[in-house]
Amino acid sequence: MTQKGTLLQITLPERSDGGHRARLTSSLAGQRIRDLLAGIGNVSDRVSSLKSCIQQKNDALKHLNQVFNVCCMLLSNQEGGEKGASQCKQPISCHVSARWSRLLLQDTLILTCCLENSSDYVLEQGWTLCIQVTPQSCPLTPETAGSARTYAFPFDKLLPSKSMEVTLPLAPGSDLVLPVSVHCSLAYSLKSILGVEVIGHLPSHNPLLSSQANDGHCNSLALSTQTVDWLDCLRICEPVAMGNRACSWSNPLADPVQVLLSSRKAMGQNRDPKNKGAGLGLDGGPFVASVKVSSEVLTTALKLRGSGPSLASSTLHWLLSSNPEADSLRSQALPVLTAAAPGDSKVRLLAKEICLRDLSADRPITAVEIQIESSSLAELCGLHHSILCRIQPLLKEGVSGDGALPGLRTQRLRELLHHAEVLSKEVQGVRDRMSLGLEASSSTAEKLLHTYQQLRNTDLLLL
Repeated sequence: MTQKGTLLQITLPERSDGGHRARLTSSLAGQRIRDLLAGIGNVSDRVSSLKSCIQQKNDALKHLNQVFNVCCMLLSNQEGGEKGASQCKQPISCHVSARWSRLLLQDTLILTCCLENSSDYVLEQGWTLCIQVTPQSCPLTPETAGSARTYAFPFDKLLPSKSMEVTLPLAPGSDLVLPVSVHCSLAYSLKSILGVEVIGHLPSHNPLLSSQANDGHCNSLALSTQTVDWLDCLRICEPVAMGNRACSWSNPLADPVQVLLSSRKAMGQNRDPKNKGAGLGLDGGPFVASVKVSSEVLTTALKLRGSGPSLASSTLHWLLSSNPEADSLRSQALPVLTAAAPGDSKVRLLAKEICLRDLSADRPITAVEIQIESSSLAELCGLHHSILCRIQPLLKEGVSGDGALPGLRTQRLRELLHHAEVLSKEVQGVRDRMSLGLEASSSTAEKLLHTYQQLRNTDLLLL
């Protein structure tokens, strides 16, 4: 008899003379044989079903083991990053870049997220790339979760040394709120292994299992968090020669205080939400802000050598390193750059090397002054904040080398710090009075703008 229950041969014992056996009719004998064969077939079917079930469970265990290895790998890299381990390429990473595109007759900022698998594991069906976009002006909390947008991109398979790209529209230029934080994570769905029925019968008394039963996936594994700010969203124009420092502003002689007061008056007369950006644009500039950074800090952080582009040009290239539109300018000297901000206002970035003589008693301090000019006050604030956010990590790393800082004039530094503290107290005092409803007039706006102009053009140097 074969494994499938097919009868091939029957051997009957020979009848002995001393034995007496009951005679069976041919029909009864045939029925018994059929019953035996049916039982054998049922057992064979059950064995096949059990083998198939065992094979499925083995495959599920192998798949779960691979998922577990990927989770451990990502978690170990996260722990290494928190402990300050040396920077190395992540086995699974996600990079975000922004570019402009024309959608529905509007200039829209498009985010491109590239998921790279540099590990030895295959990301099979069940994995989902999750991207959450959160405005930094609204911190991510349970109360403000409604302002965040989450996008999910399931994929079937991502082999080692392969990558995949997904794109999503952020917002049109007129509705863009910057900066935004882009959180990238991987989530795994148990439905691809356990099935919907099994997940539905998971015990509800276990918090972990119940959350998996409701959501259908494990806890997400964070890959990266990147910031998309004003520098990433500039639309680069042709480079400006160093000698050509003129820029065609709409009204270069306008008084910033008068511009702010007139815009506030226009906002009071027109409360239409569609026109709320007009008053905030402040297109009567130019408005100017500057940041001064020690040349030693930039040279060490950017790992510059004697040969190559100037320090000022290298600084601008570094500030725009995450802007795809600046790729074509990598080989060009770039001391001055003109661009269009997301709100279509004109922006000019200027980097120049300066020498400060009043801060040091031993020798002059060389520095790079980064100057921002914009026809919009709001976008000037955004660009100034973006530049400071890029410089802050350089200051945390410190300056390596055996050369000590020149002898600083403490009296001059105290004067500058005292002036900054006075301005800070003025701003805090105005905010306190405004929160109590004691001060809300045109003089308040004039005072705040005057203080802003002083804070953004301080003589303090970042060392």
